[in-house]
Amino acid sequence: MEGIVTECPYVVGNEIVLHIDRQQAKATITHIFEPFTFSCAMVVLLDRPSQSLHLNGHMVLKLYDRRFATGFRDDQKSNPWTPNIEQQYQ
Repeated sequence: MEGIVTECPYVVGNEIVLHIDRQQAKATITHIFEPFTFSCAMVVLLDRPSQSLHLNGHMVLKLYDRRFATGFRDDQKSNPWTPNIEQQYQ
């Protein structure tokens, strides 16, 4: 398990599911802002506008995912994330 690095899911064209106020919305990543620092920032486009959430069109999504906080890891002189590190963290 040690040494295995998970590929980043935050790439242009990937679909992600957002959980907002107990509702789900599917979105496609259309642009990413790299390098990721403490959080991952990207532009997403909802697959279907959400009337109840009052969301439509492109929007910026910024989320924290410790696996890909590469800027933070570089600043702290930490090793890249691995499943073994995750297991120790939990």
